[in-house]
Amino acid sequence: MALSPLEEAPTAGTNMGAADSAATATDYMKKSSMHLSAWAGFLWGISGVLGLLLFAIYRLTPIALELRLLPLSMLQAAALIFSVVYM
Repeated sequence: MALSPLEEAPTAGTNMGAADSAATATDYMKKSSMHLSAWAGFLWGISGVLGLLLFAIYRLTPIALELRLLPLSMLQAAALIFSVVYM
């Protein structure tokens, strides 16, 4: 008998046979451990992607801030505005 992640394991007072109860409890424990490993994988993936994005922002920020010190032509300013709005 497969349980959905939201269902609870059967209690001792249910009308199930001993073999059914043991199998259901084992299935529930397997699903809950899979649930924990799924969360661990989710957190690992999210932290990796966020780490890459934050590292890129850290490395590109000084280059982007140098733009304040340079004069831009009208074409360059228009291209910059278009790129910022489009992105």
